[in-house]
Amino acid sequence: MGDKKIFQTKYVISGNVIEQYTYEKNQFKGFESRNKKGKNKNGLNKEENRINTLSRARKKVIRSINSNSDLNKFLTLTFEANVTDLDYSNNEFKKWVKRVNYHCFKTKKSVMKYVAVIEFQKRGAVHYHVLCNLPYVDVKEFQKIWGHGFIRINKIKGDQERFGDSECDNVGAYVCKYMTKDNSDERLLDRNSYLMSRNLDKPIEVYVDVKEKDILSDVYELPNPLEANIYKLSTITGLYSNDYTGTVIYNQYNLKRRKNQID
Repeated sequence: MGDKKIFQTKYVISGNVIEQYTYEKNQFKGFESRNKKGKNKNGLNKEENRINTLSRARKKVIRSINSNSDLNKFLTLTFEANVTDLDYSNNEFKKWVKRVNYHCFKTKKSVMKYVAVIEFQKRGAVHYHVLCNLPYVDVKEFQKIWGHGFIRINKIKGDQERFGDSECDNVGAYVCKYMTKDNSDERLLDRNSYLMSRNLDKPIEVYVDVKEKDILSDVYELPNPLEANIYKLSTITGLYSNDYTGTVIYNQYNLKRRKNQID
């Protein structure tokens, strides 16, 4: 069978969050693209392409964070000076990561796991919101290691009003709300709006053909995709269509939230 697959359902599992895509048309994984010239912009203008790029970046950040439950510290790193040069600030951030590895883990190897999203202040200054796995370190000590300005240790809160629980059950979405929304900023042209360590656990992708038994749906007791959309049985639902996929039903299930609702 190899890596080639014809499928109609795709799952992306990121920790306790399961995303389900149900396609009207057959989808192909691992087959050679018919477009020999490579991917094109499908006629989209510059603004639309940037919006799509930011959307893909947000998905990657959310999935990466939710796939790594050991990311236990949420920091904000700022520059005391009005640093607006993204190349410079990213370089200083990477130096900070090396210093943290040496200070907290006593090694020059890349041990610390992290996901950092970039945000621009109104004055144009760069700052970082960082989720990482670290032992206890005093905030003043953290500021010395950073060496550029203020560091804040943040608390991640759940939506108690909506779900009756102060624990956040989708940390990726929580952190991602700090991600820069100004997709028109030229500093992000051909650059990522996030920074990640290479040692992160990856989200799991599962592809299911209609001829196969959908074991994931059985194990997690997922409803019929259309019923989930109609009766709001999933955390997030969506319906869209294009020439390549036909109609696509998107459902997102939060296993922790479902468990809390049942309990």
